[in-house]
Amino acid sequence: MNRTVLVLFVLVYSFTAYSQEPQWINYQNRYAFYPEKTYLSGFSSEINYTNQDITDLLEKCKDNAKKTLIESVKVSIKSLTVSGTENLNTGTNAENL
Repeated sequence: MNRTVLVLFVLVYSFTAYSQEPQWINYQNRYAFYPEKTYLSGFSSEINYTNQDITDLLEKCKDNAKKTLIESVKVSIKSLTVSGTENLNTGTNAENL
């Protein structure tokens, strides 16, 4: 029994010790894989210096990422008005742009 617990502990420790950091954490990798001209993205990170509740910190990061995403959206509206007139005397149509 003790040997099984020891083996499980070593396996769990080895998995966490050799785990890799996600590439999207690094700005250069994030920019290379998700260029700003192609993708809309919002990113935020925080360091928990004051031992805040992790759910509060996560909500703060989500809100900051949403704000960043919202600020990056630009809307352009183009309006085109066409008025058509018909000359009753000559029977021709004309469109004014």
